Amino acid sequence: MRETLIVIGLVVLAVALRSARTNLLRKLGALTMLAASFCLFYFVTGSLVGGMIGVVLWFFLPWIELLTRIRRMRLPLDNRLSHREIPNPSFFPNATEAASAMEEAGFEHVSDCGWEWAGMQQFFRLFWHPEERAVAAVCLCEQCDVTFAFISVTSQDSKGNIWRTTNFPFAPTLRCPPNVRWNHVPCER
Repeated sequence: MRETLIVIGLVVLAVALRSARTNLLRKLGALTMLAASFCLFYFVTGSLVGGMIGVVLWFFLPWIELLTRIRRMRLPLDNRLSHREIPNPSFFPNATEAASAMEEAGFEHVSDCGWEWAGMQQFFRLFWHPEERAVAAVCLCEQCDVTFAFISVTSQDSKGNIWRTTNFPFAPTLRCPPNVRWNHVPCER
C-alpha cells in the first residue's frame, strides 16, 4: 500500500509541476514523472534494473508514433499546381487586402493556383515584380479543421543568393540550401 501511495503522489506532483508557468518547474515535472516510472517498475519487479527499464521506456515512446502513424503517410507523387478560383472572401478574409497591398507595391498579378491532396488544400495568389525580379505569394492552407494564411516574397540577387521574407506561422520543416536567406517576420496579432 505504501508503494502505491508513493507512485500516486509522485504522479500527482509531476502533473502539478508540468502545469506550472515556469519553464524550470515544468522540466522538474518531467523528471518527477521519470522518478514515478522508476518507482513503479522498481516496486513491481523489486530490482534497480526494472526501475531503469521503466525510465528508458519513456524515451522509446516517440517510436510508437513513428512506427504506427508516420509509416503510413505517403507524399503525393504528382502534386502540380493547377488553376483555381479564389476562395470565398469570408473564408479567406485577408486575400483582397493583401492583393491590393501587393499591387500598390508594384507587383503584377500572375495567377491563382493551388493543389489538393489527402484532405489538405492550398491556395496561392502569385504576383511578379519585374524591376525587383521578385515573386510574391499570398497563401491559404487548410488541413482538417486548421486554416492559416501567410505572405511570402522571394527574390534573387546578382550573386545567385535567394532572399525569402515570410510571415509563415511555423518554423521551416526542411533545411534551406546555403544560398537561401530566410527572413521570418512575425504574424500580426
